[in-house]
Amino acid sequence: MIFTKLKDILFARFQSKQLVEPSLANEVVVTGAGAWTYGAYAQLDASTANARQIIGINVVAVTGSHQLEIATGGAGSEVVQATLQIDAVGFYQVSIPDTQSGVRVAARTASKAGGSQTVSLKYTYVEL
Repeated sequence: MIFTKLKDILFARFQSKQLVEPSLANEVVVTGAGAWTYGAYAQLDASTANARQIIGINVVAVTGSHQLEIATGGAGSEVVQATLQIDAVGFYQVSIPDTQSGVRVAARTASKAGGSQTVSLKYTYVEL
């Protein structure tokens, strides 16, 4: 059973085309609240169109050093799926398997310096 699930995840990861969200739109800007204090969640996807595995975070712009959380669930009831240290523009690999269709995806950040430090990002996924 566990090997079948692992095979399915690996197949989806390496055989499916990679897509980006938000698609055909600007990246989402996530802002921290204070020094190492999380700001409000910023919505990356209101409702996923299909089941997917989130495989990466594409950081387009960043000011300062951040701890970023990627979460799923409705506003006010988000469940953290991954936490990343972000210090530079680039692709950050994550593995958030089995995100079902109709799920909200959001992110929030806490920065070292606090204030209006931001991370601008999109996420990469494969359809399951």
